[in-house]
Amino acid sequence: MMVAGGDFITSEVLEYLNSFGKEVQAVFGNMDEPLLKETLPETLELKIEGLNIGIYHGNGPPQGIEERVKAKFKDIMDAYIFGHTHYPINEVIEHSLYFNPGTVTGYKASLGFLYIEFKKIYGEIIYLN
Repeated sequence: MMVAGGDFITSEVLEYLNSFGKEVQAVFGNMDEPLLKETLPETLELKIEGLNIGIYHGNGPPQGIEERVKAKFKDIMDAYIFGHTHYPINEVIEHSLYFNPGTVTGYKASLGFLYIEFKKIYGEIIYLN
């Protein structure tokens, strides 16, 4: 499964991800074209191997983004996946993983992998430069 936190800009990018034949779970970002904002949700909650995972692009400045992401969900999640700042974050705060894989474009390009083992979720950031 692929998870994407928005800022595709155009629907062609999402179509490209779908072309890999894997399930794509995605939310829209603030830079996305209107068609994506009409077809993708703002937030998404997944249950994977008994863990609750919340996905939201994010908003506002980098400072305090974790609190704003958490506030978008009614329940406490085991993991929050977000983007917006394009700055990688892989941190556990109060028993929840906060994971921003960064961006595959630009300076310090990165992507992220999430792993679930023994009912625990953890992330890995891979730098592409």
